[in-house]
Order: sequence, then C-alpha cells, then structure tokens
Amino acid sequence: MSGGLRKVKDAVIAHQDGDQQLMLVAVAFGKATTNLFVIFDASGRIINVDIFRDFV
Repeated sequence: MSGGLRKVKDAVIAHQDGDQQLMLVAVAFGKATTNLFVIFDASGRIINVDIFRDFV
C-alpha cells in the first residue's frame, strides 16, 4: 500500500490539441511518487484522470 496523497510535486502541460489539454501531474503518495494524467476540456473542466501504472 502506498499511503495517502502527501503533495503535488509538479504539473506541466504535456499536450494541447483543439478542445483538450493533457497535464502531467507528479504526486507523492506516502513514500512513492507517481504521475497522474489529467485531461481538461475547453471549459477547463476535468474530463479524465489516469494514473501511471509504475510507481517511482
């Protein structure tokens, strides 16, 4: 088990195309760090979140 969310370490725009924007968000959970893929629509609403499979 990795534990609860500790902090957001970094966030960058990974790709922007038309009405959508993909952000790569590095987050710390307990002692592990992983990346979230967050997709926003043209209105700035989150339409999808995915977690990278491998913790670093």
